Amino acid sequence: MGLLLILPLLVSGYLVCMNHPYHFSRLHRYDGQLLYLLVAKLGLYCLLFAFFAWGGVVYLSRHHEWFEPQEYAASTLLTMGIANEADVAHYAFLLEVAILSFFIPVPWVLTARFLGFLKGKFTHFESASAYHRARLLIGTPLGELLFDSVSRTRQILMLTMNDRKVYIGLVDSLGEASEKESPQRTFSFLPKLSGYRDKDKLELELTTIYSDSDKIAVVLREENVMTATPWNAARWEVFSSQRQEKTTESVRKSFRQRLKNHRSRICNQ
Repeated sequence: MGLLLILPLLVSGYLVCMNHPYHFSRLHRYDGQLLYLLVAKLGLYCLLFAFFAWGGVVYLSRHHEWFEPQEYAASTLLTMGIANEADVAHYAFLLEVAILSFFIPVPWVLTARFLGFLKGKFTHFESASAYHRARLLIGTPLGELLFDSVSRTRQILMLTMNDRKVYIGLVDSLGEASEKESPQRTFSFLPKLSGYRDKDKLELELTTIYSDSDKIAVVLREENVMTATPWNAARWEVFSSQRQEKTTESVRKSFRQRLKNHRSRICNQ
């Protein structure tokens, strides 16, 4: 009798884990006993919904003579010799609940995908899975920046990689989630500008401007991103002009000092 509840509980929980966009995108966070408990928890929800659905079945069977699933289940169990007349009602109840629990993940998953699709339309995502993958980014500073860039906000980012390469642009899409890897491990980036940081002073040097018509996507790994910050072109112009002024002033001071030293040597001679 217990098998009629444990087996549907685990199977229905597994179906929800593998097909529900929200839970599947977070599946990589669970391992071992935590994964087993997650499946059991979702299966328990399915079992509870199956109990409510069974109540609806009983209500329909009382008001429609042609709809008698309880009698059909009882007669099937008696014919197969699984239960006797004394316990057949209990076994029929468990059998109906078990069968209903197998079907509960279907409306649950479809509803979640439809709601995710509606939310995605308002936030620049093409599917429910893409929306939930992006929502997974929220919680870490880098993840929130990537979410702002891939969502409707479309925040332009400046990413500095561990090889001092710099990309300025938008996050185009995130990697697919799996049972073991987060979707943000890799992401597609559409650069508008690129360059590098000077080896000594780590000052930004922009070398390449990408045309808007040429959408060149670069696949980056999260672990290779050293720094990330929102890009502001106006501020960059101010910083660039200030740096240019400092460089020019430094060159002038150096020239004046060399000229002064040269005059001193001539006077000493």
